[in-house]
Amino acid sequence: MDAVRMLGDKIKQARKEQNLSQEELAGDTFTKSYISKIERGMVNPSMKALEIISSRLGKPVAYFMADSSRDEYDPRMLTDAQKLFEMKKYKESLERLKEILKYKERIDPDQLTRIYYYITDLCIRLEQYEACIQYYEEAFRLCRDVSSVYAVKIHLELGEAYYYLNRRQDSLDIFLKVEKMIEDYTFEIDIITRLELYNDIAILCSQLGNKEQGESYFKKVIELSKRYKIITDTVLSAYSGLAQISVIYEKNADKSLSYLNSDILSLYTYFEDYNRLGEIYLKYSNAYYEKDDVEGFREYLKKLEEIMPKMDDNKGKAELEVYFTLYKGKLASKEERYEEAESYMQKAMELANANNNLMAITSIYLNLGRLYLSLSKYSDALRYLDKCEALSDEIQFSIRLPELYQLMGKVHLQLGNPAKAQVYYDRAFKLLK
Repeated sequence: MDAVRMLGDKIKQARKEQNLSQEELAGDTFTKSYISKIERGMVNPSMKALEIISSRLGKPVAYFMADSSRDEYDPRMLTDAQKLFEMKKYKESLERLKEILKYKERIDPDQLTRIYYYITDLCIRLEQYEACIQYYEEAFRLCRDVSSVYAVKIHLELGEAYYYLNRRQDSLDIFLKVEKMIEDYTFEIDIITRLELYNDIAILCSQLGNKEQGESYFKKVIELSKRYKIITDTVLSAYSGLAQISVIYEKNADKSLSYLNSDILSLYTYFEDYNRLGEIYLKYSNAYYEKDDVEGFREYLKKLEEIMPKMDDNKGKAELEVYFTLYKGKLASKEERYEEAESYMQKAMELANANNNLMAITSIYLNLGRLYLSLSKYSDALRYLDKCEALSDEIQFSIRLPELYQLMGKVHLQLGNPAKAQVYYDRAFKLLK
């Protein structure tokens, strides 16, 4: 049976399942005769006609096009998957792309690489990170000799998957490999992708404790943006990253605030990007906390509280709520309202656990350790600081280690362990030098 006849049979079967007559299926767009000819395999409908018929029958175009007995892959299946993607029907789009993989042995390697890129991208969007890694490995078994922009982009998706699985060193290794691929093959990677790559490398370096390299890549982002005269969210993120490095690694709040300048706030305010504004307000709060400026700290916490209801990113909003609650605890501690501080920090812990926000939990452990140290509850302080160290190691998140080691040194001194205290002071010095 040829492909046109098989298509006709599928349309006829789907029509009967919907209890529609040929005339009803034709509607005002086609004639009953045209539908009849399609069903008898006498006419092969155009893609536009098939899309209309598919819609009326409640089926995707790929349902009528896909058939395991066919020898060739029909590119219209990919078109169908792309349209589902544009409609943000990511699960359905991924299923269509998986159907295409039935023909993977008969698809051109360059085209197949492109399809695998779409699949890995969807896996990231659907938070199927292990699946993304599996498809990456399959793609490069089949397309190992392909050197293309899509091959580069699949590597970028792999790097993201590793990051979300808390495999930060693996993620950084992949992003650095992508940078080398771009240099070696002189791919025409768009400037936006290049900026995002450098920013991702910078974030990972700073999180893994490599302050100098992180700072260098953040500055690369800014230099490129100036060269090409563009401002994107990634560029603003680089300024924010430099601010975080300044306040955490250097304890230089004024330098941090210089990166978080009013121009960045103006841009986010102009575009009404409340999610990013929330992140910036949080960083302002942290800088004022380090300056021991309680009024400034309180001011930006209030700003954060005011815009949180306007945020449309539920995941980002939930994350900021954790930090907002934690920072209320830090404010209470600064004002020596210790019972209230402990209550806020424990509430932040509940919120972080509910969202499995492991990076936030390291910060909560650290602040609980600091709180109990100020209350001379040294055993409790050490218990939380030990937890912070263990979790930081587990998720490869080193950004809090300099402060953590200094606090652990202080606690061990109070507990009468000067030798152990010196070990932690030495570790802190090594990271901060």
